[in-house]
Amino acid sequence: MAGVEDEYGNVAVLHINTHDRPDVDVLPLGSVIAIKEPRLDVRKPPEPGDQLPCFLTVEHISDLIILHPLHQLTPLAFRQASVQPETEQTALEWKSLGNTALKANSMQLARNYYSAGLAVAGSHQSELKHDLLRNRALANLNLGRCDAALADALASISEPSSIESQRLNFKAYHRAGRAEYLLGNFTEAAGARRAEADGRYDFEAIVAGLSHTHPKLDAASFLSKVDVMPSELHGRGLFANRDIVPGELVMCEKAISIVYGDLTRPKPVLKYLAHKKECKVTGNLAGAHRQLAKKLSDNPSLITKVLELATKPIARDQEITRYYQDFRQNLPAEDLLRGSWDFVCTSLDICLEWLRYFGLVVTIQGETVKVDRTLSTSHSRISAAYLLTAKTMQQTGRAQLGQRFVELAKEAYLIYNGTMHGYHHLAAVI
Repeated sequence: MAGVEDEYGNVAVLHINTHDRPDVDVLPLGSVIAIKEPRLDVRKPPEPGDQLPCFLTVEHISDLIILHPLHQLTPLAFRQASVQPETEQTALEWKSLGNTALKANSMQLARNYYSAGLAVAGSHQSELKHDLLRNRALANLNLGRCDAALADALASISEPSSIESQRLNFKAYHRAGRAEYLLGNFTEAAGARRAEADGRYDFEAIVAGLSHTHPKLDAASFLSKVDVMPSELHGRGLFANRDIVPGELVMCEKAISIVYGDLTRPKPVLKYLAHKKECKVTGNLAGAHRQLAKKLSDNPSLITKVLELATKPIARDQEITRYYQDFRQNLPAEDLLRGSWDFVCTSLDICLEWLRYFGLVVTIQGETVKVDRTLSTSHSRISAAYLLTAKTMQQTGRAQLGQRFVELAKEAYLIYNGTMHGYHHLAAVI
């Protein structure tokens, strides 16, 4: 959270939902900002005589833009304040400050310093500009800004006129290669990567390689047995392009984004030894959403890998996504999966945790359900969370409580959509 003030002196508390960097990195002190689709939230009921405790909320980090002091959207009063004489740094001094911040692992600060140096560097300082770009590429890499790192690294490459310039170009190419790799634009050259590309994974060795210093898995994708093609049932589908025998690996894909509950304890969080029935799947919806939103905001080139545009026009009242209508016939398969993967698909704790994610605190006392909506937010998935809770209650023999959650689901659906149109589709799927 941070305090913000408009040109008239009105002060508010700003809350940004989807970022995982220190506030001072996201919003440097004294910045002039523009907010797309701002919203005022009330976090708790006010006490008698208190002012309304409102927060200015930004849902997505890309909805907040830091403006240049002379930008046309910057209020005149802020423009005048920004042109007051200040101590000016030279490009070389900015580079030195950036290097110090880089060594101190303050990547965002280093990136800002290098950018400031580039802004004041003269046209005759091409070598210094290349140094600033090359170093900013490293800072961007460590911040996960791979698109920016790639652009900086390539822009820093100079004519190899000496051994030193060749050495610096090697650094630039290396950083560009790392950025391409992290963006998924790579070919597997090493033997281990070639083996993984053929589907020969040593899962035990991969898990054994997890440590406090290297908590995230790194393995090549293996997708040669499957193709994405149009499906008669639900738009795009995944199809086998060859016969696959039981027990054979179908696919293994490098994740765009993955969230660990505790990076200091990687092994209990993810165990990929399915053949020993030790594989666990755990959820961190809030963390996954935040990390993925930041990654796509920092690297727009990844958006097309995560989101695909519709392939045909969608008519009014036409269902956008198609569901399997015969999913109830797959209950035996679901039970088999639950036994081998340790899924707990109908855990009451998971249902209530999902509702708490939307700010709904549910208390169950006997056959009575109480919902505290003090911190609640409006969201399209609340009705689905209620329906899943209702299903859990019904499957555990608590039909009366299940019906109460069905009523809450209908209420939430009507509040969010303004109509009950489409509710039966949601209820059928859950």
